[in-house]
Amino acid sequence: MPNTVAELVFIPAPGVGHIMSTIEIAKLLVNRDQHLSVTVLVIKPPPSSGSGSAITAYIGSLANKSIDRIRFIELPQDENLPTRDPKAPMAFFNEFINSHCKYVRNAVANMTSQPGCGRVAGFVIDMFCTAMIDVANEFNVPTYVFFTSNAAFLGFKLYIQTLYDDQNQNVELNNPDATIPVPCFVNPVPKKVFPSVMQTKEGLDLAMELARKLRKPKAIMVNTFSELETHAVESLSSESSIPPVYTVGPLLNLEGGGGKPLDDDVMQWLDGQPASSVVFLCFGSMGSFEKVQVHEIAHALERSGHRFVWSLRRPPSKETTNWIPSDYEDPRVVLPEGFLERTSGIGKVIGWAPQVKLLGHQAVGGFVSHCGWNSMLESLWFGVPSATWPMYAEQQLNAFEMVVELGLAVEIKMDYNAKAEMVIVTADEIEGGIRRLMADDTIRTQVKEMSEKSRVAVMEGGSSYASVGHLYEHEPDHNYQGRALPTELIARRASPPSDMHMLLRTAAAALHWKNVYVMKHIFSSEFMNQKEMPNTVAELVFIPAPGAGHIMSTIEIAKLLVSRDQQLSVTVLVIKPPPSPGSSSAAVTTYIESLANKSIDRIRFIELPQDENLPTRDPKAPMTFFNEFIKSHCKYVRNAVADITSRPGSGQVAGFVIDMFCTAMIDVANEFNVPTYVFYTSNAAFLGFQMYILSFSDDQNRDVVESTNSDATIPVPSFVNPVPKKVFPSVLQTKEGLDVARDFARKMKKSKAIMVNTFSELETHAVKSLSFDSSIPPVYTVGPLLNLEGGAGKPLDDDVMRWLDGQPPSSVVFLCFGSMGSFEKVQVTEIAHALEQSGYHFVWSLRQPPSKETPTGNPSDYEDLRVVLPEGFLERTSEIGKVIGWAPQVALLAHRAVGGFVSHCGWNSMLESLWFGIPSATWPMYAEQQLNAFEMVVELGLAVEIKMDYKRDTRFNPEAEIVTADEIEGGIRRLMVDDTIRAKVKEMSEKSRAAVAEGGSSYASVGRLIQDFIRNIS
Repeated sequence: MPNTVAELVFIPAPGVGHIMSTIEIAKLLVNRDQHLSVTVLVIKPPPSSGSGSAITAYIGSLANKSIDRIRFIELPQDENLPTRDPKAPMAFFNEFINSHCKYVRNAVANMTSQPGCGRVAGFVIDMFCTAMIDVANEFNVPTYVFFTSNAAFLGFKLYIQTLYDDQNQNVELNNPDATIPVPCFVNPVPKKVFPSVMQTKEGLDLAMELARKLRKPKAIMVNTFSELETHAVESLSSESSIPPVYTVGPLLNLEGGGGKPLDDDVMQWLDGQPASSVVFLCFGSMGSFEKVQVHEIAHALERSGHRFVWSLRRPPSKETTNWIPSDYEDPRVVLPEGFLERTSGIGKVIGWAPQVKLLGHQAVGGFVSHCGWNSMLESLWFGVPSATWPMYAEQQLNAFEMVVELGLAVEIKMDYNAKAEMVIVTADEIEGGIRRLMADDTIRTQVKEMSEKSRVAVMEGGSSYASVGHLYEHEPDHNYQGRALPTELIARRASPPSDMHMLLRTAAAALHWKNVYVMKHIFSSEFMNQKEMPNTVAELVFIPAPGAGHIMSTIEIAKLLVSRDQQLSVTVLVIKPPPSPGSSSAAVTTYIESLANKSIDRIRFIELPQDENLPTRDPKAPMTFFNEFIKSHCKYVRNAVADITSRPGSGQVAGFVIDMFCTAMIDVANEFNVPTYVFYTSNAAFLGFQMYILSFSDDQNRDVVESTNSDATIPVPSFVNPVPKKVFPSVLQTKEGLDVARDFARKMKKSKAIMVNTFSELETHAVKSLSFDSSIPPVYTVGPLLNLEGGAGKPLDDDVMRWLDGQPPSSVVFLCFGSMGSFEKVQVTEIAHALEQSGYHFVWSLRQPPSKETPTGNPSDYEDLRVVLPEGFLERTSEIGKVIGWAPQVALLAHRAVGGFVSHCGWNSMLESLWFGIPSATWPMYAEQQLNAFEMVVELGLAVEIKMDYKRDTRFNPEAEIVTADEIEGGIRRLMVDDTIRAKVKEMSEKSRAAVAEGGSSYASVGRLIQDFIRNIS
C-alpha cells in the first residue's frame, strides 16, 4: 500500500444510524484514491444507554474486514460522566460529546506525530459533534459537517436559529396548530411537527447552539440527492450565511447492520407471497409501544386483511436508564389473545428486523415507518412507499416532508410523539393508513420513479456524483461570493482551494468507484467467486450473428445472465463472417480472442467450422446469401450441442439464445427438444414493424412494396405516428429482401420468447403494443446492453484526447457513421464545408469507402486525409476540430467535452448516446437505421434531423443523394442549441441507467427471464 498523502479524521455521533452513514462515506472515499486514509474516532455510547454493545459489534465487524486505509480508534470515556437528567436529555448528550474533546485532541496529536503519517486534510464530524470544530481549529484544520438527515431539516434548523437570534422570535410550541413559513419548505410548516426537542426551553437552547455551530464549518455534506429535495437544496444555495452544501446521498449500508439474521421460516414465507403484497411495520432502533397501542396495531392489521411482517419490540424498563427496546421472549404477553393463531396464514410477528433485507424483498409493497431519514432513503431506494408514524427527533418533520412536500408517503399520524403522554393511534386510523398505502397507485408510481433517480444520483453523471466531482473538474473560484447553481451539480461551489480540494476530488472518484462496482456486478461475470462457484445446473447455447455489433450485444447479455445466477453457464457458438476482401472477420476474431483471454467465468467460446464451398454470393441478393450462409452452419451447431450434452457434469441445456438473424437455428433447437429465445439486437418498435409487415403480407395479402409513392404512410401498431414508406428499411425495397425479412419474422413467432435490447421507459408504446398481440411470443426488455469498454480497434491518439480535454463541456460535435459508414468525395466536401461554416468544435471519424471492386467490404482508414478533404481544410480548422479514422465511439461519447452526436442511427449507437446523455442528429445509412431515425426524431423527440430517409446502402441504392452543406450545418446548429431535446436526453440517460440497476425495469425483466430458463429444466 502506498504512503497516504491526506488523512481525514471522522467523528461520528454514538448512534448506530449515524455511525453506519459515516462509515459509508468513508468507504467510498478511500476505495477510489490510494492517497487518502481515514481514521474514525469512535465515541462509545454512555454505558446506561443500552446501545453500546450493538455499536461495538458493528465496529468490530468492520475492523475484522480490515478495510484498507480505514482504522478505528475507540476513545476513552471520563469515569465521572455528566449528570443525566431525564427531563433534559439533550443537555446530557451535549455535555457527553463535549467531554470527549480532550480525547480527540490527544488522538489527533498522536496521529500527526507518527512517522509517515499523511497530513490531516480535515475533520469530518457528525451534525451532533460540532463541539469538535474548536479542536480542529487548534490544529489549523478545516471542518466539514456530515449531516446525516435531510436538506429540508438542515434549512429548518438554520432558519429557526435566525428567528431565535436575529429576529428574537419565540418559536416554542405554545400553539401547536400555528404554522411558520420556512424557506426550505414549499408549504408552511405546522408547529405540531416541529422536533420534540423544541418543546422545552432547554432543548430549544441546545438546538440553537448546534445550529449556530453549523454555520462555522467549511462545508456541509448532506445525505440526500437533489432530485429528491430540489426546493430545499436550492433554498440553501441562496443563503450566503450558510456554508456550501454538497448533496452526497443516498449513502446507505445495504449490507445491513448488526443484529441476528431473520428466521428462515419468515424468509420462506415471504418468498411465497405475491409481489408487493406485504406490509412491513418497523419503528427503528428506539421504537416501541405500550400494550394498549400494540392492541390497536394488531386489530388494524387483522381487519385490513393485508399480509404483514411486524417488528414488535419491548419498551425499555421504566426502572432503568436504558434507551433501547429489546425483543420479547414471547410476544403473546402483549398481543391480543389468539392474534398469532388467527393471522398465522397472512402475517409474521418478529423482533428486531433486518430492515434493508426486508425492504429489498420483492414481496414487500408497503412500509409503516418511524420516518428516520436512513429508513426513508432505504424505502425510496427499493421503491417501497411508506406510511408515516414518526416517533422522536426530527421524524415528525421528515413525515411532513414525505407526505405534504414530496407526495411520496401516506399519513397514519404525522405529529405522533413517542414522549407525549399516552397519545393512542386508533385501529381505525392505522387500518385506514395501511389501506391507502397499499392501494394508492399514484404514490407507488412516484416512489418507483424516485427510486430510479436515487440510484442514478450516485452513478457517474448523476447529481450526487457531480456534486463532488464538479470541484475537481474546475478550480474553485477565489472570488466566489455565493450564488445558486443548478441543483444537478451542487448547492453552491466551494470557495478557495485547500486540502479539502483533494477530499472533494476523492469523493467524486469514490462515487465513480461505486458506480463502476455496481455496473460491473450487474454486467460482468468477472466479479463472481471462481473458487467457490457451484456446479452449473442450466446451460444456455448462444448463437450470435457474425457482425461485431451483434456479437458485442450478445456477449453483454451472456455476461449479465451468468453474473445474476450462478446456476447458469453459457456456450457461445461463434459463426465467423464469410471471408471476403475488407470484411469484418479479422475484427470479430480479435474481439472474441480478447474475451477468451479474459477467461470469463462460466462463458466459453466455440468457433464453428465453415463449409469450404459457401453459398453463391449475388451482390443483388445479399439477404438471400446471408440467410443461406447462416443455414449452412446448422449441422455444425447440431454437432457442437451434441458434444456439449455428452460431456460429464455438463448442465442441462435450458435454451438456445439466438440472434434475430439466426432463426434457422430454431429447427436445430427443436431436434434437442430445447426452447429457443431470440435476442433482438434492435429496438421494440422495429420488432413490431417486422411483425406487422408480415401480417400485412400474409394475413391481408398485401404487398408492402407495391406502392411507388415514397410519401405514402402506413399505420403501424408499434408506432404512435404513421410510418412513411421512405423510412422503410432498404431491404424491403426488393422482392428478395422482403421475402427473407418475412421468413425471419415468421420464425421469430415460433420462439418461446424474444429479448429486446431496449428498456420500457424508452419505448413504452412499442413495448405495450407487442404485449397486446397474442401471436407474438412474450417480449423481455433487457437493455440497454452496452459494451462500455469499447470493441476492437486502435486507441485514440493522445493528441486528440489532450485536445478534447482542453475543450469546454458539451462544446464538441462528434460525427461517426458506424463500422460500415463512409462517403464519396463529393459528400465529404459538403460535410467539411458545413463544419467550417458552423464554427462548432468537432471530432469527425472519416473513413475511406470500400473499393467498387469489393462492394461487400468494410471501410478503412485513409493514409492521408488530404486526398479527400477540401484543400486547406485541416489547416483552417486545426484549432477547432480533429479529423480521425476509426473512432472509439464509447470513449468519445463519454467525454465531457462532447455535446452532440451526428450518427448513422445504428441501435447500439443510439443506446450509447442516450446512456451518456448526448443528443443526436440523424443521418441513417443502411439496414433499419432510417426507421430508428424516425423513432428518435418523430416518436420520441430525442434527436434532431439532418436527414431521416438517406440511404447509403450501395446494394439497393447505388446512387446515393447528396446532403448539402446547408442541410448539415442547419442540423448541427439545431443539435447544439436545442435545450429542450438536451434536457429530455439527460432525463432518458438517467432512466437508462436506472433500468439496469437493481429494482429497475430491465433488471426485473431479466430476473423473470432467468426464472423461465430454470423452469425449462425443472
